[in-house]
Amino acid sequence: MDFRQLDIISFTRHTHILITNDLTLSHKKTVGVYMQRWGIERTFQELKDTFYFNHYQVRHKEKIMCYWILCFLVFSLIYWIKLNGCLTKVLNYSPSTFNDYKLALYKLIQFSSSAYLSKSSLETSLYFADIKFQCFKNNSLYN
Repeated sequence: MDFRQLDIISFTRHTHILITNDLTLSHKKTVGVYMQRWGIERTFQELKDTFYFNHYQVRHKEKIMCYWILCFLVFSLIYWIKLNGCLTKVLNYSPSTFNDYKLALYKLIQFSSSAYLSKSSLETSLYFADIKFQCFKNNSLYN
């Protein structure tokens, strides 16, 4: 089995030592592998912080996999929305973090819910003040 191990030792803020058990790797390839790993670690950190990836309550392997797939699906959807700037056409502000995008999507889902909108027009108008389009605000469900 071919297994490549890469460890990082950080001496100062600007100095890092990369240690690998694959002696055939050039220094450029070693740094490239580290940079790929860093992107993966940032993705998992975002999944854990924003989408509670590590807070599942199930014990069965299949259910854990279903939960993880759902987390990756939502992460992919929000990443796609962020890359394409879809929310900039709808919101008065520009979300910057994944958590901002998650909250903005949550508001839009609530906005489209007629059950929520029919409760209180004052509460609704304050809660959805971030939404740009007046045609949404003038919807009969909103009044």
